[in-house]
Amino acid sequence: MNIVTRWMSGTLVFAVVAYMGTTNYGWRLGRVGFSWDPTRQQVEALTRKFQDDIRFKDFARASTYHTASDQAAVNIPALIESKFGIKPEELDFQEARIARIDVDPDGRRAKALVVWHTRLLNTKEIRDVEGTVYWQKAVDGRWYMQLRSSL
Repeated sequence: MNIVTRWMSGTLVFAVVAYMGTTNYGWRLGRVGFSWDPTRQQVEALTRKFQDDIRFKDFARASTYHTASDQAAVNIPALIESKFGIKPEELDFQEARIARIDVDPDGRRAKALVVWHTRLLNTKEIRDVEGTVYWQKAVDGRWYMQLRSSL
């Protein structure tokens, strides 16, 4: 194979991989990527951290995404039970994926549509449950989850 053919083949492979990873919000291939919008990127990172905390049932850490007043009153296991209709101990959160992130025009509020792929441990039933995680930017510039409307 001559150098021109190798170069064209390499360029074609690169173009296909780049195209496959392109989204409306930026470029992503698996967990690697970037966003065209830094606000959306912040919300995505926070939502992924929250999803991981829920997946590994670290409810104390999952409550830290809320305001101080909400952290005192939060009962994430009860909220999960009301959302999924089953106790968190009987759920295996296998995967959580972000389907879409919307940011309002002034950049102070955002919502992330998430899909939770779960398995019920007592029945082996598989469920995909959709939910929306709402975020609000405080005056200090930090994003806080709106607890009661999110779970």
